[in-house]
Amino acid sequence: MNIEKQNELVLVFKKELMYGFQGLLTDKYPKSLDLFGISKNSTDIDWFRNCLRNSFFLPRGEVEDNPEYKQIIPYIVLKNGDRYFTYSRDGAETRLKGSLSVGVGGHVNIGDLGTDMSTLVRNAARREYKEEISSPESYSSSLLLMGDLGMIPRAVMYAGSPDSTAVNKVHFAAVYTVRVSDDLSESVDLKEEGKKLGWIPEKELWGCWDELETWSQIVVHSCL
Repeated sequence: MNIEKQNELVLVFKKELMYGFQGLLTDKYPKSLDLFGISKNSTDIDWFRNCLRNSFFLPRGEVEDNPEYKQIIPYIVLKNGDRYFTYSRDGAETRLKGSLSVGVGGHVNIGDLGTDMSTLVRNAARREYKEEISSPESYSSSLLLMGDLGMIPRAVMYAGSPDSTAVNKVHFAAVYTVRVSDDLSESVDLKEEGKKLGWIPEKELWGCWDELETWSQIVVHSCL
């Protein structure tokens, strides 16, 4: 990681706050998935807001490999019917390089601060969408102002048991789902963070399960 990235201020909360989150794991999840999984329950969304109230910024270099802190990541999933916008990772996060993903996103930065903490993750999600997704300008503007990337995430997600991968131990996701209509789906593309594979039906993603990053496995099986 270069010096600029090491000094980047990112939003985190202390690991101890995780004890309030139960998550949603059922028998349909493969046992290889980590401890907490994903939750769409309003109680857990409220709990996440409490994490935001107790969050703070630290240099990324101090927390990137430190599981005592959870870095908050807006994770944006694009869907068209039962199809997911899927790509192969080839970006800055080398720990995920080569894996398949149905989500784009990144850290919450100090520049995302708005009028209060409740707008912070939403602002970051909208910024990440603009930075990583190429789509018709009129659609993007409407989406960013009024659409799915609203105040409340669709779900919250954590994957970080003691034997989890390093990237899962230090991150926590606020998941947003963007519904893309048929007439716009072919216009959507990545700007730089990987290789677009296209819109892949959920049932086909089962066939490449082992290639999916953990968060994408959880998202697909939760049927957001």
